[in-house]
Amino acid sequence: MNFHSIKFRIILLCVLLVVFGFVFRLLVVLPLAKQELHELVTTQQLSMASYIADEIDQKVRTRQETLERIAGSYPHESGNDPSVIEAWLSRVQTLSPFFLSGMMIVLKDGTLRASSTPASTTAHHNALFTETQWLRSILNSGGPQISPPFKDPDQNTAMIAFGIGIRDQSGAVTAVLVGLTQLDAAGFLQELNTQKWGNGGSYLIISPHDQMFLGANDPSFIMKRTPKPGINLLHDKAMAGYRGPGVTVNAQGVEEVVGIQSVPSTGWFVVSRIPVEKAYAPIDTIADYVIMAGALLSAIALTCLALFLPHVFRRLDRATQAIGDMASGRKPLHALPEDGKDEAGALVRQFNLLVRRIQDQETSLRRNEAKLAYMATHDTLTKLYNRPMLMSRLQHSLEIAHRHRAAGAVLFCDLDGFKPVNDNFGHDVGDQLLVEVARCLLSGRRQTDTVARLGGDEFVIVLTDLNSPAEDAKRMAQQYLDAISAPFNIDGKELKISLSIGIALFGNESVSPSQLLSNADTAMYRAKNLGKNRYCLYQ
Repeated sequence: MNFHSIKFRIILLCVLLVVFGFVFRLLVVLPLAKQELHELVTTQQLSMASYIADEIDQKVRTRQETLERIAGSYPHESGNDPSVIEAWLSRVQTLSPFFLSGMMIVLKDGTLRASSTPASTTAHHNALFTETQWLRSILNSGGPQISPPFKDPDQNTAMIAFGIGIRDQSGAVTAVLVGLTQLDAAGFLQELNTQKWGNGGSYLIISPHDQMFLGANDPSFIMKRTPKPGINLLHDKAMAGYRGPGVTVNAQGVEEVVGIQSVPSTGWFVVSRIPVEKAYAPIDTIADYVIMAGALLSAIALTCLALFLPHVFRRLDRATQAIGDMASGRKPLHALPEDGKDEAGALVRQFNLLVRRIQDQETSLRRNEAKLAYMATHDTLTKLYNRPMLMSRLQHSLEIAHRHRAAGAVLFCDLDGFKPVNDNFGHDVGDQLLVEVARCLLSGRRQTDTVARLGGDEFVIVLTDLNSPAEDAKRMAQQYLDAISAPFNIDGKELKISLSIGIALFGNESVSPSQLLSNADTAMYRAKNLGKNRYCLYQ
């Protein structure tokens, strides 16, 4: 072959263009895609950890509330008759689905008074009260407490206990009511242990106080001690209080992308994790496709140009030019017209297949990014802004007010009488009521105003650009009181609740968002103390 011929130069040019496109995708597009995928995966793991933590927190709170109600029904009139107390204990355990492993009543000195499961009472009692610190903490506070995990010696299963004080008519704590459950019991952690968490994903539930694993996809982790300091640096940070995403190497030497989130009612935290190899598998697959497609395109181009150059030159030149334009960024990535069934047409079809796969990947990534971004800034139930987005918008409102010498107000709203709705009609009705309340609070608000849900039955409204801050805020608060006090019809049930509202004003003075929320919260509690269904202005 004449290396100085035009044919050789054309072949060389086309090969260089193919190589350039391959290198561009391999060295520029794929690293950018890998960075985007890394951010998506870290956000996904943190969202997964938050979801699991919320699930566990709800289950724990439900059990604590149930135990509190049971303790409130203790038969004081029995005169501490053991037979009456044991009959009562057996009856309330039968009615409660949460403590199927047993219930006990323990006196202040640690002595067992009654049990619903006499066969395993001694083993459970010894496991719980060999150390009296847990008993003392319940007797001192009277409130609900969760025990350290322990082994059931008979069934060799991981157990946990919920305890609460039993009070006499004077309010003094006279005994402790204990409810027992297995960690992997149905309705508690069993569903989490059996779920599939994506391609190679898994989770851990850790008690930093006990330095122990409480839950995991792998049952061998449960009740084992956490790694010693220095083995997993991100785990060490989590044990010290860090919460958020990160990349770490676990005790088995596997590099992982993790998200860490607290379970508020327990002091535990959840780790959602996925091996880096699994997380970046789509990018590795695309890289393989890019390498194979690049090799295939080069081979086809050389063969076609060497054997059929006079016939395919014109169409191949147009295709090569189009690919070069897309590779160099002069034109967006798009499919080429398929106007032939020869090698040039095959080249175009293979290129179009690659384009469609890349575009499908990009579309999927953008869709998932948008969904995760919405979940990160909005409350999943009411679709209002959540706490992080509230703090961001409040900070922005304070900056605007300071810059333009404007004024605004923060209304901290708490529902009166919401807990009886949940207790009497169930959480589904309570959730529907919260959605209706959110719709009332959002009605008529300007785009510059902010309506957010902090959690539970607490809502915050940020009003901006007020001409008469105190009067406008009071007027809006009264409108909210009137709207919420009207009966709500939920599933044919007429429900009546009210609001207590705390108002904190802001202007061009320097104040932090957290301080402003604290002021409004203080005013709200003052409104509750004055009789509820009213508003109070922070002074």
